[in-house]
Amino acid sequence: TRTLLITTNHRQLKQALPYALEESLVGEVEDQHFVWQAETGSMLAVAVIDRTRLKEWMQALKQQKLRAKAILPDIFALPWVENTPTVWLREGQAWVRTGAYSGFSCPAMSLPLLIDSLFEESNQERKIQLYTDQAADWQTRFTVTPETQSHVLLQKSLQAGMGLNLLNGYQDESMSNFNRNWRRWK
Repeated sequence: TRTLLITTNHRQLKQALPYALEESLVGEVEDQHFVWQAETGSMLAVAVIDRTRLKEWMQALKQQKLRAKAILPDIFALPWVENTPTVWLREGQAWVRTGAYSGFSCPAMSLPLLIDSLFEESNQERKIQLYTDQAADWQTRFTVTPETQSHVLLQKSLQAGMGLNLLNGYQDESMSNFNRNWRRWK
């Protein structure tokens, strides 16, 4: 999501951000983990995840003896081209990347209603990058750039969204500096 907060003080931002987004959250503010990246001026791109879910993911990685450096929202796996939304449709679900730090997912049947809102009415050329194996009537309203390698992840796509790494600011017992530094002296 995105929000506007007028402060440059990191501590104030960390305290105010959860309550600025409180109305649009599904769960309780205290149960969420927030990561933000400044876009332009005071506009912030924000990723929010349930803290319990993030801990479960970290625990699953730990059980497999893996250590993650980054966990990104899934839409950042899609490539992004300036002013051209990227749409990926698969098994009744749609993922749409609308910017370097923005996008959404929805049921595929809702996509025709939502995708029109991404373009201004005065915009005559409506282009999208499309990853799909299903043709649909709504696709004819757009200039479609088909993607031939939809199964390939591109590093530049992931790097563009790295500012919203969900591990930024995340701490658990295994990640604390004290535990990491004490372990080698034990």
